[in-house]
Amino acid sequence: MRLTKKAKTIIAVVLTAILLIAAAIAAYMLFKPDAQGTKQTFTLYFLDSTGANFSTETRSIEITDDVAADDTKLLSLLVNELIAGPKDSVVNKRAIPAEAELLSLTIGEDKIATVNFSDAFKSKTDLENNFAVCSIVLTLCETGKAEKVAVQVNGKEMIGQGKVPLGALGRADIVNAATPKEADTQKTITLFYPDAKAEKLLTEERALQVDGDTMTAALVLSELIKGTTLPDAVNVIPSSTKVLSCETKEGICYVNLSKDFIAKKPEGSAAETMVVDSIVHTLTNLDGVTKVMFLIEGEKVETYGQMIFDEPFEKELEAPAAEPLPDAEAETAEE
Repeated sequence: MRLTKKAKTIIAVVLTAILLIAAAIAAYMLFKPDAQGTKQTFTLYFLDSTGANFSTETRSIEITDDVAADDTKLLSLLVNELIAGPKDSVVNKRAIPAEAELLSLTIGEDKIATVNFSDAFKSKTDLENNFAVCSIVLTLCETGKAEKVAVQVNGKEMIGQGKVPLGALGRADIVNAATPKEADTQKTITLFYPDAKAEKLLTEERALQVDGDTMTAALVLSELIKGTTLPDAVNVIPSSTKVLSCETKEGICYVNLSKDFIAKKPEGSAAETMVVDSIVHTLTNLDGVTKVMFLIEGEKVETYGQMIFDEPFEKELEAPAAEPLPDAEAETAEE
């Protein structure tokens, strides 16, 4: 079958149009802008360092247009932020187990949100379960999107203390939790930093806001790791070191640190000694602490450089004179 010249022209025009449309679609898919979001600020409810009171953390989160337009997606995002835990794990503690998984979240016209978790949401005690539920209720009701929240585990209603179903709870249903306790007491701590010649430890007085009279070893040690601005002192503890936990038993403070404490330690016996001395002097200055036992990621370590490290340390009266110390921050910057 032979096509006329006119038919050939029409086919050519159609094919050209199809190719142009395909090219335009491909270009759009290739260069279309990603979904952009806007930063919004939310108040998340965790537990304070004592684990007995609620504490808030203000968090700025980027919200895309589709999330902003869907209350279910927005509230789900906040629940997952709670599961992720607080940014400052020294000041605040998580209320929801890290292993918990959000299975579903719905919200009705009555503004009652139903939040369904996996089995890992449940803790060992009813009190811990209540704290977890309350942190969700307070956080979601704070947004104004929900007036009450019902928490479920695998589709079954949570049971509270006294074996009573919790049901849907609002802010007014949570006793002493709607207004979290604020840090209202200023206490002064003493931090010990080595001088550049390793001849002595210098002291820095630092004021901190704490809840009531609570001054934890973890909080004090975290402040020490932040470093000092004293002109004659040096920072020898790696700044990336994390305080995983601190627990004092029978006068011994068990300090559990992240692996960066070892992996990024300053070189030289003088630096190693002064790192340990600064921590030991600082913590034994607290009431009830006479010795310090170091753990790394929860385990004892036999040596720290040239030091025996698997036994508790006591405070030395004076730091031994030695060669000048390197500044840990300066070494890190050079690397």
